[in-house]
Amino acid sequence: MKHQVRNLLKWGAGGNRSLKQVRGSLRIILAALLLATCNIATAGIVSPAPGSTLPGSSVVFSWDPISKATQYYLALGTSPDVLTRSPWSDLGFKVVSSGTSVNFLDLPQDGKPVYGRLWYVKSTGGLGYQDYSWSTDAGGQPDAPATLLSPLPPQTLANDTILSWDPGHGANKYMLMIASNAKTLASAPWADLFSWSGTETSVQLNGLLPTDGSTVYVRLWSQILGTWRYVDYTFQTEALQAATLSLPQAGTTIGNSSIDFQWGEVPGASEYIVGVGSSQAALEVDWGDIFVGSSTQNSLTAYNIPLNGRDIYVRLWTSLKGSWIYNDYRFSTQQVVPAALLLPATDQVLDKHAQRFAWTKGTDATEYLFAVASSPELLSGEPYGDIFTTSTTDNDIVATGLPLDGKPVYVRLWSLINDEWFHRDSVFQSVVDTSPPDPLQECNERGWQRVAASIGGNQRQLLVKANAGAWTKGVILLMHGGGGSYTNWCNSSFSYPQWQFANDAVKQGYAVLALDSTDHVVQDDVGQDCGKRFDAVRQAKDNVDLPFLSWVLDGLVPALRPAGSNQNVFVAGISNGGYMATRAATRFGDRITAFAPVAAGDPYGTEFYCDKNIGTRPEAPGTYLDRETGLSIANKYACLSSSYVNEMPWDSASGNANRPPFMLAYHMDDGIVDSSCKDKLNDQLIDHGYPDHSPVILTGGGLDPEAAHYWLPEYNQPILDFFNGF
Repeated sequence: MKHQVRNLLKWGAGGNRSLKQVRGSLRIILAALLLATCNIATAGIVSPAPGSTLPGSSVVFSWDPISKATQYYLALGTSPDVLTRSPWSDLGFKVVSSGTSVNFLDLPQDGKPVYGRLWYVKSTGGLGYQDYSWSTDAGGQPDAPATLLSPLPPQTLANDTILSWDPGHGANKYMLMIASNAKTLASAPWADLFSWSGTETSVQLNGLLPTDGSTVYVRLWSQILGTWRYVDYTFQTEALQAATLSLPQAGTTIGNSSIDFQWGEVPGASEYIVGVGSSQAALEVDWGDIFVGSSTQNSLTAYNIPLNGRDIYVRLWTSLKGSWIYNDYRFSTQQVVPAALLLPATDQVLDKHAQRFAWTKGTDATEYLFAVASSPELLSGEPYGDIFTTSTTDNDIVATGLPLDGKPVYVRLWSLINDEWFHRDSVFQSVVDTSPPDPLQECNERGWQRVAASIGGNQRQLLVKANAGAWTKGVILLMHGGGGSYTNWCNSSFSYPQWQFANDAVKQGYAVLALDSTDHVVQDDVGQDCGKRFDAVRQAKDNVDLPFLSWVLDGLVPALRPAGSNQNVFVAGISNGGYMATRAATRFGDRITAFAPVAAGDPYGTEFYCDKNIGTRPEAPGTYLDRETGLSIANKYACLSSSYVNEMPWDSASGNANRPPFMLAYHMDDGIVDSSCKDKLNDQLIDHGYPDHSPVILTGGGLDPEAAHYWLPEYNQPILDFFNGF
């Protein structure tokens, strides 16, 4: 019999038995025990002390070990009788295969006694038991797991929510688990959204919950006497809206390497992050592989955007209530190709001080900046080159002042595309050439053609430039100042405004003829050498330049003029050339459409006095004297007179009835030709029947007296507009 009992006990204590099977086995075991003759030994529960009041609803019962005992059973009931019949307990029955203690939960706290029977099995086959009883506290609080205090459904959970709970009763540790579905809460790791354990009774969420209003499942665990008990809750997450881009607008094609992003401000948002990637996947790795930037404002500029015609991907993150939420965007980019040099080839060695450079247009480029430097570092900051720098809307320029010293020359070509500058760099080698720069070579590089002829025994020359095809606006004859050269009109390093005027004239449809004066041919009335000057003032001797002008007007211009060209002929000149422009228009009025003397006076009321000891320019010695006052025209009020009795006869008085219109241009601070002399010219032209167009008179600007005498850029378009009116 004792072997049957032992086997039944083992079977009843084995794992994976249903409650019904266990109870059935116990019923058989206890019945057998009642019939068996056993060796009984006294066993004693020591805690809680028999007869004492149980300390709570969850109690650990412990006893002294029994010699040779291999297994214990503790049954609790509400009466002694319950312990003697199946199912042998109504408060719990526990098998203890190792140790001498066991805990019971949820015992009553109603003031009624609790009865216990401790069974033990010895290795010799003996079986025994001892009965006990305890009282309970009718006012005691039963042990219970913690329950949430805040928030509670139907409140929503946000990623910065603080969850708090009561301590429960008898609990000494807690776990909070949040999962996206109920099934996940039932097995390790018990949560896929949030997990926490500790002894505190509150915890703040960490930003990993969804923010789309979806359902999440919360389990709050409490450890009571080593046993984990839980309470479940179901919440909705907070539906948050991330910031949305307002600029650039959807469908915009990005054409700049920097993008100004703007978005609507989200109330409560603490920070925004913009990530730009070359693919959607790139936004998942380090936020973006092109650009990542943060801002606490509602705008941010992203840089270094590749403009290669490929799409870029943008993610706008918003930090809101502990969560990072985002909206995604996709933009196309423009394929931007900055201008590239065509001429000279990069393997060409530079052998000229003035070199023409030409380039491709580039993608929708509106302007170019061309810079030359002696080192690459000098190309990166203003003035963007220590040798040469210029801006242009053309696709070519002539760079001047290039050093021919055998050292490398560094070139950067900028293209303005979509209001942003892009550049390409080139490097050229140079030859060693110690000869000075040749101004004529610079003009030739710019496409000017030299024409030479012998007129009146003097070798004469001029430069011609025009667009291909008909001269749609006619032709302009240009004359340089005293001591100057015809290359002044095509040599930007000498007088940029003069070069700019001639260049603009060609662009606007004019042919331009830059006439050169003679050198050491013109003399004053007393035979002194006047240097390099046009024979501009009326003298007793034959004029050197009028035959040259006649040849140009009657022979060269008709020969050069393409079929279908505008027949208008205009004349303009600066200083000595301005005096000569008036001589030309008053002598050849039937062939001149209009004329514009710049910084010049009356050629018929002025005389040369070419004493080499007077003046500061050895190439054009002496000065001009007003015939009425005898004063140098540089003097204040030099040409102011009540009458002009010493005026030389005008060429137009000899029978030329045509009187072309004129427009004067000068600066009031001109210290070379006093403004009284320009007033005299204006009055004399009107008195001789020449129609007056409103003059261009400049003031201020802080120019010194000599600089105020130069051809100034403010004259250019007004003079061209005057000529354009015919």
